[in-house]
Amino acid sequence: MLSSVNVFGTSWTVSYGCFELRAPLDSDIAGYKVYYDTDEATPPYDGQAGVGGIDSPVALGDLTQFTLGYLSNDTTYYVCVTAFDISGNESGYSEVASGIPHLPPVIDLSIRVEVDDVLLNWKPVLGANDYDVYHSADDPFAEPAQMTLLDSTYLPHWQHTEGATTDRGFYRVVARLPINILQFTHVSA
Repeated sequence: MLSSVNVFGTSWTVSYGCFELRAPLDSDIAGYKVYYDTDEATPPYDGQAGVGGIDSPVALGDLTQFTLGYLSNDTTYYVCVTAFDISGNESGYSEVASGIPHLPPVIDLSIRVEVDDVLLNWKPVLGANDYDVYHSADDPFAEPAQMTLLDSTYLPHWQHTEGATTDRGFYRVVARLPINILQFTHVSA
């Protein structure tokens, strides 16, 4: 029977979350699975990843480090881990660790319209990995989920070229969090 994996030392900072996980040292362990969710701290942990991310659960094999990226800003994440053996048996869930990634909003956004282009510039956000640029034709207060995602950039500026001057409307730039690291440490029980 596999022992549960212990989660300890959870800490979050403004730019990333770091979970430190302790797993029993067992020769039958073939790997680990990371489960996460945003709606509650109890099973099922069936979190959906952002664009480019991996849905829960994430099978790690015997990796000792894993990157869980594309987390949403200001959203509570609940994370737990299981171990599985070479026969496919899976341990119970670890204790649940939780955290809320947070980045401040983009400020000082300026828009310049030229002959065929719209140029956006903004002040870089400390801790941001990159930025998503959204457009709305008619609603200046639309949330990103109701807007069209035009592009992502790691630079604090962006240029809308195709049909930009005919696509009048409203722009929103959202800072995205850098990738979050989950670190695994093997210890003997």
